[in-house]
Amino acid sequence: MEKYMKNHFVFFGIAAPERRQLQQTFFGRYKALDRQEKDQVLEDLWQTPQRECQYAACDWLRSEAKTLPQGYADNVEALVCRKSWWDTVDGLAGHVLGTYLLLYPKERDSRLERWMASGNLWLQRCAVLHQLTYRSKTDADLLYGLVLSLADSKAFFLQKAMGWALREYAKTDPNGVRTWLQGKKLPALTLREATKHLR
Repeated sequence: MEKYMKNHFVFFGIAAPERRQLQQTFFGRYKALDRQEKDQVLEDLWQTPQRECQYAACDWLRSEAKTLPQGYADNVEALVCRKSWWDTVDGLAGHVLGTYLLLYPKERDSRLERWMASGNLWLQRCAVLHQLTYRSKTDADLLYGLVLSLADSKAFFLQKAMGWALREYAKTDPNGVRTWLQGKKLPALTLREATKHLR
């Protein structure tokens, strides 16, 4: 596990199916806690060195994403910016922040603008990926605009994210994505990912 994550983190060595099974006991036990107590548990999980604890925190937030209070995206952003790597950022982007911005759409534009202007590639990756599960609810113009604004990026994790987001949306609107890609100057990695299932 540590080798797969480029030795950025230490692991207990618990496989994902076993970890998810173990988590359920705790998720059920902690459900009655108030928000402040839950946040302390999340903080403890994030501070624990073993990476499985951050995975547990992400899964717990995902299970509660539809009930998070307004303004809570600030807390999630703080987690994105700590111990940052794709394995936690992607889950927080698509399943927590994405859900949050559907609940509180008036916050969307200001948050996305801030993420994109931050210079933090993980927040920028969140901006690109937050609509990953939206399907027909995807704001295509927003997605395309975000991709174009990052088209000159040399960052692997941004190029990959842009391609992934386009590929996922292509499952809903393949013709739209195919048409939009024509003539666009995008990184080769982005194009390769975006067109993986387009023929």
